Amino acid sequence: MADFSLNAANDLSVQWLISEGARRVTPAYDLNRRQMLDLTVATRPEWLEVVVHRHTPMFHSKYCLFCGILSQGRDNRDCGRPCAEHEVRLRDRMGVEHLLLADSQCRNTLFHAQAESLGEAMPALAERGVRHFRVELLAESTADQVRRVVAAFLPPRNHIPHPPLGLFRRQPVEFSLPSRHSSSLGEPF
Repeated sequence: MADFSLNAANDLSVQWLISEGARRVTPAYDLNRRQMLDLTVATRPEWLEVVVHRHTPMFHSKYCLFCGILSQGRDNRDCGRPCAEHEVRLRDRMGVEHLLLADSQCRNTLFHAQAESLGEAMPALAERGVRHFRVELLAESTADQVRRVVAAFLPPRNHIPHPPLGLFRRQPVEFSLPSRHSSSLGEPF
């Protein structure tokens, strides 16, 4: 899987990633609806895995804010991993609080507070042959929250009695549409 961070923004980059061994390519996050639809015409849509729900990463940093503010340590060897116990949100000038997370290498990523959705484009993407869609969860931690988000992107006839096994915070939920898809996908909440 060639993920969004490889910045596949056009058919040439998608084709190159496939030629290098990727089985699917997630288009760059900065493509708008029109550009995403154009990409499905310019390349083979079965190569694409489109993220339809996400909190976009706004920046990454090697500096660990958790360590710098919440511990006496200097790095991941002596900080005590406060990131595992505390939630940090940074407030912007508009008063919106954005979630900050640390990865396993203690790099920090700030995620936009408002999730972005391509849900309204799913029917058009499916009509053009896209069969692989992904919902990326960030702060949705209860089964009900997960069910609500994922259900917003499935056809009404599909019911999710329980979230998929192995679904944990910050893990993507992947689902594929059958070869023929004709029902309405509904609007995201």
